[in-house]
Amino acid sequence: MILSIITPLYNCEKFVEASLTSLCEQVFSFPTELILINDGSEDNTWDIVEEKCIPKLKNSKLSKVKISNSDIRLFLPTRRNQALNMSEGRYIAIHDGDDMSLPGRFEQQVKFLNNSPSVFCVGGHANKIDFESEVIGEMCYPPEFNNRIVLDFYTGKMNPIIDPTTMFRCGFVKEIGGYSLAPDKYTIPDFDLWLRAMSAGYKFHNLQEYLVTYRINPDGMTRKHNAVMVNQHRASMDELKTGDYKMNIKNNWLNNTLELKYETIKVMD
Repeated sequence: MILSIITPLYNCEKFVEASLTSLCEQVFSFPTELILINDGSEDNTWDIVEEKCIPKLKNSKLSKVKISNSDIRLFLPTRRNQALNMSEGRYIAIHDGDDMSLPGRFEQQVKFLNNSPSVFCVGGHANKIDFESEVIGEMCYPPEFNNRIVLDFYTGKMNPIIDPTTMFRCGFVKEIGGYSLAPDKYTIPDFDLWLRAMSAGYKFHNLQEYLVTYRINPDGMTRKHNAVMVNQHRASMDELKTGDYKMNIKNNWLNNTLELKYETIKVMD
């Protein structure tokens, strides 16, 4: 398997059909699996997935779809780690349940990583839409090359990696322990992962292309916990500058959630 697309879902009933339809419209020229996890949604998200999305996914170019329907809310970092453990792909792509991947996104990123063995993670730019799917702007600030990306991390500027645009090497992320479950990283799992990867010497790149349509969701983590997120960003930057992230590289968060041992996985080939 070349690519594993990971998509934990929580309370995104208004957006999930459009989100997953954007995957069905992709042309995959390499073996690709989708890992779809219900993180205890309390609305009609999973009903929509089963009734409207799975039939489309079965007829898509995806090689395999893995499904875990859980009624337990374990939150994004745990669910992404679960997906990493379920994955068979050489590369991992992030696709959130309220965003849409643009045509050609995965082809571009796989080609880049195949041709750039020294790069750990490749991201890109994003169109920005609101809750009603109206276009409200662009996210074209991520710099292209690793040296500028690292500089932006150290100077505390806006996160130079847009998480929903990313694709990274699965083996590398497992080497640094996956997504942190530490309480002081709860709102910034992606930012923490990038800092640990950078501290381990991994390289980044941003394609200067629009790869996703990113939704500004008032019920999302960024809006609901903004003050906490800002504080955790600042604390993480302090750790980076003092070298503490280098000491945290070997923490392993991939296999320490007891509840996951009792969840079942359904596979559709």
